Amino acid sequence: NDGESIYKSDGTEKIWTLNPDNLTEESYIEIYTNTSRIKSVNELEWVEGKIFANIYQQNAIAIINPQNGAVEGVVDLSDLYKNLDN
Repeated sequence: NDGESIYKSDGTEKIWTLNPDNLTEESYIEIYTNTSRIKSVNELEWVEGKIFANIYQQNAIAIINPQNGAVEGVVDLSDLYKNLDN
């Protein structure tokens, strides 16, 4: 939620913009890097004008430009996972 629209993931490379009054899908962006689409994004968070999205079954969070879907950074959580007590 950016204060004007609601964002939702459908588990693919798309992030949908919803009308907050009736939750209808208004548009979507496709998530991509400079070489490929990022599939299976979920668990979205709005942080300082960017969308942070978990990449399903990877230890990473994509930082996404909500205007064009470009991945502007990736938070690598591999070391955090290695330190968990299993």
